[in-house]
Amino acid sequence: MLLEKGLDIADEYGLKTFVTASPIGLSLYLKHGFEVVRTMRRDYSRFIGDGTDELVSVDHFMIRQPRDMAGA
Repeated sequence: MLLEKGLDIADEYGLKTFVTASPIGLSLYLKHGFEVVRTMRRDYSRFIGDGTDELVSVDHFMIRQPRDMAGA
């Protein structure tokens, strides 16, 4: 999987990784060691549509510390 390959490279170089996840992708990133540091909810209904629908975007800002490759 592409995510795992990228995380392997980040771990090799001792790099933190950051992602922004939608609610649908949240469990995938949690499974790979990311932690939520902030969640933002934005309501776009006043900009889009006739104002009767709630158009909400939720984003989870996440970070993952590098894993120790010696223990892997």
